[in-house]
Formats: sequence, C-alpha cells, structure tokens
Amino acid sequence: MIKSTLNILILGLFPVLIIYPQENNILAGIGDKVITEQEFKVRYELTPQLFRENKKIVKELKFEFLYSLIAEKLFSKYGDEIRLDTSAAVKESLEYFEEMFVRDALYKKVIRGKAKSKADSLLTFYLANANNVQMIYIYSEDLKEINNIYNLIKLGVSFDSLFAELKTDKNDTLVVSVGELNKSVEDQLFPLPDGSVSNPIRMQDGWYIFKILRRYNPVLYKSKGWENDYKNSERIAIERAESELYNIYIKDFLSDKKMYINSKLLRIVASEIYSVLNNRYSEEKSSPPYSLSIFDIPDIKKKLGSETLNLTIVDLVTKKYSVDNFISFLKFDILSVDKIINSYIFNALSNKLRKFAEYKMLADEGFRLGLQNSDDVKKQIQMWKDNYYMQLITSSFIDSADVTDQELQSYLQSSSKNIKTKKVNIIQIFSENLETMEKILTEIESGKDFREIAEYYSSLYPVTQEKIESGYFSVNENGEIGRIADKMKLNEIYGPVPVDNRFLIFKLIDIKEDSVKISLNANEELRRELGYKKQHKSFNNFISNLAVKYNLKIFPDVLNNIQVLSLQSIAYNYLGFGGRILAVPLLNMNMEWVQEWKNKSDVIQ
Repeated sequence: MIKSTLNILILGLFPVLIIYPQENNILAGIGDKVITEQEFKVRYELTPQLFRENKKIVKELKFEFLYSLIAEKLFSKYGDEIRLDTSAAVKESLEYFEEMFVRDALYKKVIRGKAKSKADSLLTFYLANANNVQMIYIYSEDLKEINNIYNLIKLGVSFDSLFAELKTDKNDTLVVSVGELNKSVEDQLFPLPDGSVSNPIRMQDGWYIFKILRRYNPVLYKSKGWENDYKNSERIAIERAESELYNIYIKDFLSDKKMYINSKLLRIVASEIYSVLNNRYSEEKSSPPYSLSIFDIPDIKKKLGSETLNLTIVDLVTKKYSVDNFISFLKFDILSVDKIINSYIFNALSNKLRKFAEYKMLADEGFRLGLQNSDDVKKQIQMWKDNYYMQLITSSFIDSADVTDQELQSYLQSSSKNIKTKKVNIIQIFSENLETMEKILTEIESGKDFREIAEYYSSLYPVTQEKIESGYFSVNENGEIGRIADKMKLNEIYGPVPVDNRFLIFKLIDIKEDSVKISLNANEELRRELGYKKQHKSFNNFISNLAVKYNLKIFPDVLNNIQVLSLQSIAYNYLGFGGRILAVPLLNMNMEWVQEWKNKSDVIQ
C-alpha cells in the first residue's frame, strides 16, 4: 500500500516540475541554494531510509529523499532570513562546527598530506615481505627467568624441547598479521626467517621468546582473502605513518604554548558534576561508564551562577576562556567516568579542559592559515548548518496545536458515529552517543533479539526516562516517530533517527485499530489527535509556503539518471586531532508538504 501511495504521489507531481537546461548536474534550486548530484548521492547513500532494501521502488525513494533534502534547504534559507545566527546558543554551536572542520583541515594539511609518502613506503615494505607470521613462544613474567631460558637456547638447547617442557595454558601457536602487535615488536619479528628464534621481547603482560614457524604473504601470491589483507596492510601503513608525524607535530606545536588553568574553579565544576552523576546513579545498579547528558548542561550552569560562569578557567595568553565556554564544550564532548568519585571526576575534567584548550589552539592555527576559506571546510559547515537550522525550526512546532471546543465539535459532526484510530506499540532504544548507536546497529545486523539489546543498553544508561516498550500511542501523536511508525510493517526496525538531541532506534511490535465512539470520554483523545493533525498540516503548509517564497525549481531528469546504492548504511568522519562525527547529518523523510506546494496558485505550472 505504501508503495502504491508513493507511485501515485510521484506521478501526480510531474506536471509541476520545471526542467531547465543546466550544468554541474543540479537537482534543485532554492533561491541562491542548490542541491547537486554529488551532495544528493553522498547524503542518500549514508542516510537510513525506510524500504531502502526494496530495489523496485528506488525511483520513489530517491524522490522522497530529494524532497526531504529540499525541506532542509528551505528551513536553512529561512533561518538565514530570520538571522538565527544572532542567537548566542546558535552562534556557539556554529562556531563549534567551524572550529571542528578547520582543525580537521589542519590535520589533513600538516599531517595526512605529508604522511602519504611514508605510508606508501610502509605499504610497499609490507607487501614485499611477509605480513603474516605463524609462531610458537615461551612466556615468563620474570625477566631473570626468561634470560636464563634464552641463554640455554644460545648454548644449543633445542627451543622445541624447552617449549614442550615449559608449555603452559598460555603457550600456543600464534598467527600474527601486520598491525596486530606494537610496531616495535613487529619490526623485530617480521624480518626473521623461518625457523629462527627471537631475542626476549617485553610485552604488556610479560616476556616472550618467539620461534618463527612460517612466514607468508597472501597479497603476493593472490591467495584467498588477499584483498582484505591488502586493505588491512594499507590501513595500518596510513595509521602508523600519520601517528609518527602526529607525535612529532603536536610536540613541536605545543612546545612554545603556555596554558594557565584555574584549578580552584575546575574543582567547583567537578563538584557540581559529581552531584549530578551521584543523584542520577546512586539508586541504580548500573554499570560504567557514567555519563553527563546534554540536558545536564543548563542545570549545571544555573547552579554555578553567572558570576562563576564568567570567570576565566583557562588562560592561553593570547586568549582566555570562561567556565561558561568550557561547560558548553561538554555538550559536544560528553564527559564519562568509570567511578563516581570526586577525584576521578576532577581528573577526567582536567583531561577534558586540556583537550578543550588544545582544540582551541589548533583551530586558531587553522584560522591563521586561512583553512576556513577552503571549499571542503565551507561545504562541511554549510551541510551541518542547513541541518541544524532545520532542527531548530522544526522544534518550534509543538507536538500538537491547541484545539478549540468549536473545532472539536465541528470535527465530531463531520465524522461518523465511530472513528477509527490507529495505534502502535514500539520497543525503543535512545542514546546521545554515536558509538553506542554503532554498537546497536552491529548487534541488530548480527541477528540478536531487539528486546534483549534494548534491555541491555537501558541498564547501562538508566538516565533514559522512556520505557523500553512505549505502550500504545496514536500515530497522530509522538511527532516524527508516530509518522514513521504509521508507514512501517510489523517487526520492522527503523533508525537511527534524531529526536530531541538524541538518537533513536525502534522496532514496531504491534498495531491495532480502535473504534472510538463519540462520547464525552473520547473527547480528550480526539482533541489530541485533531491537534496533531492541525499542527502537522500547519507544519507542511509552512514548508510549502517557503518553497513558493524561494522559487523552488526541480530537475527530475537529473535525479532519474543518478545511480545509487540501495544498502542501508551509516558512516562516520574521523576528525584530525581527535573526535568523530556522522559523515552526513541524519535526515527525517518528509514529502507530505509537496502536494500543498503543487496546489499553491502561484506555483508556475
């Protein structure tokens, strides 16, 4: 049924689409903003979308995604018009995005770019020599004992006889690939020929003497699995080359920098955070880590008071940053501890403050080099700004609009004696943490029971107020979740979807339709449903008006010619100097506004 509805809607829209000669493969124009083929393809392939696995409706899904992306651009255009960036909170968030991408650009310039030749050299070495080694080993926790054993081997005692005599549960055959051991250990082992014995080697848990049984290289002989082996060797070469240059660069960069920290203020902040975490977790039998929530930040600021917030907590000589600046940073880089003890929290906060200061210094260096003006940085900032403005403006529409008694009476009179209402029940998993969402998606793909996953993560993060099982609610309620659930089939899973500064993955476990008799008892339920419908109509009307106002133009032929992957996927952008972010911001699907746009009398036919 959903497929048929999509087909009808898409076909019905074709008459209003205006096709213009164009260059650069532009799919849509919204005033001075455009959506290019490149942007669409990247955003589409890295955003979860309902029914993506059904290749028969790719055309409809592409249009649904395009219109949802257009809505995001419309909101962004409107946000620019009403000057959202003049708000202190919005300005703070936009500055964080800019600094983050400028730091990443600095890393690419001073480390990644320069590390390429080193990485190529390492990869050549790995591919030209054995990058897989099969070994046996003798182990001891005691340096004196391992040296005695090694001296016996040098005197001619057989390694194999000692291995058999000293064998414990820890002694066994071991196969090691490039990247699995510390580089300094691999540098000692991998060049050794078959049958040779290593010197005693210190590792994390004790001392080892290895005997090389066999060295081999799947890539060299194109044996089974060689492609994965090549990719792994390539990844390790890049990581090691960049790590070496990173250590050199950061040491040199920080060598002449001065940082003065107000430890007294830091202890005051740590004390407030201790109070928040202790109150939250004291009655819960939860496991670490214990994390702040972004919703804690305003409360912490309120308790500290404006006078404390305005005090300088870190002085970098050229710039000073207040307690308020630092606590705002914790919205983007959440604090977690393994134990709710004042000293643990103070140490963790000290590390966060140092990280905050280093991020600021690195961003300043990037700005000094003018990296904020690079095309890549500008595109990244604009993409996240568009999405951020969409979230801000969407949140200004409350879950349901007020309904007068007269409107309710009119609705009742126009309805039959019984009104059908669709209700759904879902299992839901909320998290503010991208890493947690990634783990959950992996477990879902492995076939693990969804309820078990939800129960496990709920026990880890008891701060979540929502129940694992939502209970029945109308699809006309619960905002975006109700709208999405209305289109789903039983036992389908959807997400992650952004909800109130968090991410949600949910599974539809039941659907029921009730006949609500017109009665006084049913009035409040019907009032809520009518309120949601009224709000939803207002929301979509608002988008369609923006489409008219900004002279939306769409080029369907370009969209039809774009080839896209149909796999559900979510990816991350690992940022230089630390941190990661979703490769693209998540986008909620919505094309319900399009028919209203079509019906506007001033849309060019």
